[in-house]
Amino acid sequence: MIKKQDPRARVLGAVVAALSLLGLAACAEREDAAPAEPQPVAAAPEDGQLIRIYEMTLKPDAAPEWTRMQREEAIPALLKGGYPWVDVWRAGGAGNAFYRSILVPLNDLSELDELAVFTRALGAEAAQDLLDRHRELVTSIETRIVRARPDLGFGAPPAVPSIGVLTTVTVANGRTQEFEQRLRTSVARELQTNNVASLRVGQVLYGGETNQYFTLLDFRDSGDRKPAFGHPTALEWVLGPVGLSRIADEPNSPVTAIKRIILRYENELSAGQRSQ
Repeated sequence: MIKKQDPRARVLGAVVAALSLLGLAACAEREDAAPAEPQPVAAAPEDGQLIRIYEMTLKPDAAPEWTRMQREEAIPALLKGGYPWVDVWRAGGAGNAFYRSILVPLNDLSELDELAVFTRALGAEAAQDLLDRHRELVTSIETRIVRARPDLGFGAPPAVPSIGVLTTVTVANGRTQEFEQRLRTSVARELQTNNVASLRVGQVLYGGETNQYFTLLDFRDSGDRKPAFGHPTALEWVLGPVGLSRIADEPNSPVTAIKRIILRYENELSAGQRSQ
């Protein structure tokens, strides 16, 4: 799709590469490293908000109609049906160009029936019609339920998010506590010094491997400097002290797989008010 690479694209690639190494570096920290500074007390893991994540791939010619349907029909119905907020993201530079994700909160697992939500808002016949028409616009839908883990992240997301990096991390069986400790210490320290506004973490409960985590990095956006996620000094950030010497190619790493995509927040479609 990209016909030629310009300097901004090279910077973007360097940033993504640095992020990849940084994510892996958390798992290569030496056992004799200095003890971490005490961290603020965060919410207990079991108190984290349940979130349902719909990940879908649109048919190539369906994007305009899908966007219209979400804006005019589906998302207003979700809000009317009882959800306090809806977040929508799309691929923003790396990943499937037709990727979309929709996030909604769950108070408990009794709210899993999405047809009931639309029925409350639209009535049974209109609800079924909307879901049927939506299925015609996508090639696949995957649904996961995650629990937010504020105890593993930091910072408050921007009032209006812009660009984020979504990472799916799979951890070896029996080593989740080790991974979580390194995430909340060494990785958090590195990110907080390198233009990351917040780190949001969710742990998969259903729809994926239970030793799988989602992390979302929100970047501070600069209106007049956008080549590399709004980093004021993108090249300096890439080449600076981001732990590149601790590449996690060790056979003893607790991480078994990492998948990363760049996302852009769909402010036009997202709606409602988060409680945070």
